[in-house]
Amino acid sequence: MSRSGDGAQEGIFVVGNKMSITNCSVINSGYIGINFQGNDVLVAQNLVDTFSNVKDDGAGIYTYNPGTTASNRIIRKNIVLNAIGAFAGAEGHYWEAYGKAAGIYLDDRSYNTLVDGNTLANGNWGGIFLHNCGNNQITNNFVYNFRQQMLFGVESGKINRNFKVNGNIFVAKNAFQKTVQIDFSINDKPNLMGLFDENVYARPINDSHTFSIKRTYVGGGDESLSLAKWKSDYKQDLNSSKSKVSTTSENNLSFYYNYTDAEVTIPLNSLYSDVTGKKYTSNIKLKAYGGIVLIKMPSDYIVQSIKSGNWADSLVWSGGQVPGSNDSVKINKGHIIKVQQDISIRGLQVSTGGELLFLGDYKVNN
Repeated sequence: MSRSGDGAQEGIFVVGNKMSITNCSVINSGYIGINFQGNDVLVAQNLVDTFSNVKDDGAGIYTYNPGTTASNRIIRKNIVLNAIGAFAGAEGHYWEAYGKAAGIYLDDRSYNTLVDGNTLANGNWGGIFLHNCGNNQITNNFVYNFRQQMLFGVESGKINRNFKVNGNIFVAKNAFQKTVQIDFSINDKPNLMGLFDENVYARPINDSHTFSIKRTYVGGGDESLSLAKWKSDYKQDLNSSKSKVSTTSENNLSFYYNYTDAEVTIPLNSLYSDVTGKKYTSNIKLKAYGGIVLIKMPSDYIVQSIKSGNWADSLVWSGGQVPGSNDSVKINKGHIIKVQQDISIRGLQVSTGGELLFLGDYKVNN
């Protein structure tokens, strides 16, 4: 029922220690899908779909800590989809005239929380929103199609410390979205907030303006940074990467998720790639509670050699995968590719100065 104030129009709201919220489906919430407070809490393998329909500043999964300590809180392997938000009649920030609902929202003093292996998609605000909290681990999540895939609200340099952001894949659907945004209302620096590394920051349509830093205090100013500049300026994400493939249209991006406890096979009718460069043709196997974005590749896509080596070595090829039967292949100048097997491909080009060297009686099928 429609009612104002916190605690209303929520699917699940629980307060206490040593709790588990698992295997629930929360569909069409007026405000927050799952809201919890306490220590030793597990929130796992839930589906939250379409939330904050009526009230703004909500989330699919939300937590807030009214005290000064919190411990052992785990948000793991949840699927959170379609953050709506309700700007009209609910929001006073006229400069952000859009609904604000986050996928997962760690609010004030939400310490010692592990956000791991979740799949989040679709919203006008933050996929993972970290507001005035610290000592949290954000690991192995897949986040797609939010205004900011990960959003920090930093109002205290003492609180926003000791983050570990590792192994995540953040995918922006269009050139407007950011993979990460940090909003500083105090004079602070990203390199003091923790360690960011081994993430994928993918913007397949425009992979230059990856990070946004907004400084709203007097003398601040905004920054828009590429991944390379983020690395050089703040010494973060030294082993992280951008998208390995690009496209010109949002229509070429397809999102899939698996809300089951077993691997599923999804059939495909064309050549696709994920943002790490791995190619898929007839199907994709998607792990339990996992998500992925596939990018449709052009029909004239050509797998090219990037160095000399063995045909069966994935590191020899652009995209990091051995060519398959639906691929056209080009051996570039100066590269010698050694073949010790029969190979099946759609087409083959050998540049002048390149060589395809058969080490035995093998053949090419096309």
